[in-house]
Amino acid sequence: MSYMVQNVCALCVFLVLIFSCKPTSSTNPEISPTEGIDVVIVGMLKALEEDPKNATIWFQKANYLYERNQYDQALKDIDSAIKIDPKNIEFKHLKADIQLDYYQSREALTTLQDILKTEPNRIPTLLKLSEFQHILKDYQSSISTVNEIIRLQSFNAEAFFMLGMNFREIGELDKARSSFQRAVELDADLTDAWIILGNIYEADKNPIAKEYYDNAIRSNSESIEALHSKAFYLQNNQDVLGAIQLYRQINSLNPQYEDAYLNTGILYLSIDSLLQAKEHFKILSQINPANPFAFYYHGLTEEYLGNTESAQRMYETAIRLKPDYGKAKEALTLLQKS
Repeated sequence: MSYMVQNVCALCVFLVLIFSCKPTSSTNPEISPTEGIDVVIVGMLKALEEDPKNATIWFQKANYLYERNQYDQALKDIDSAIKIDPKNIEFKHLKADIQLDYYQSREALTTLQDILKTEPNRIPTLLKLSEFQHILKDYQSSISTVNEIIRLQSFNAEAFFMLGMNFREIGELDKARSSFQRAVELDADLTDAWIILGNIYEADKNPIAKEYYDNAIRSNSESIEALHSKAFYLQNNQDVLGAIQLYRQINSLNPQYEDAYLNTGILYLSIDSLLQAKEHFKILSQINPANPFAFYYHGLTEEYLGNTESAQRMYETAIRLKPDYGKAKEALTLLQKS
């Protein structure tokens, strides 16, 4: 749950500045012509040279660096933005995000709590605080924060979703189920809540799980997680062709999604469609040559096809990639004995 609003137009302006502004002399080492320097950062620095008190540019630079895991400089830049505009809560939310990912969890919580000292009823900040507390496994504190949100705003779907997440972590599955159900009643587009409800019912072997996965897909027809959840459910409930169709849909949305190729290959293998299985394992090994499962299952398929030399090479590759791969070792041993 992110409340950060990206200012794409500002970034575009920075890119234009790179090519439209005349070169100016500068003592700023970040602007010196260095091979391979990030052109977006160059544009931002040029803009800051002309307008060093522009808090929005400092914020955009901090966010850009944060997204690239350059946390130290991102913190310095967001502090510059906050110094210029200390009342901007969006800036402080970004600072908290950076601190959390930079392993400064205590400081991140303090940043959010400082906001709440002056605005104790601010829902987005309370939601972010509950999320951080959940991430840090302080589930009871997160529940308390969520309950405060619900007291202030009883129809907040994200609050009930977060409540469900906490109850799920502490093993209160009935309360978790009830919370997620309330969340989707308030907002039917909460795809993750539908998926988790499906997971809970599937674990109970309740066939209603399929309906929840269907609702997840209805809420977002391009959600890879929703499609995969339903496909895996069908795979585990003997609907091989239905699962294959969904995995194909996933790969049409994301041709690099490895699990769909692996599971499709395994499903084809289960119905003795060996050539189709082999093709999917081959594609998977091309996408990720370091995936040992691709080579193990490719080897298994080659063995079933009678191509023992090829099967042996595949098993050996799988073992080289994953030395503790027991199935591959066993398969290779049996093949060499035959």
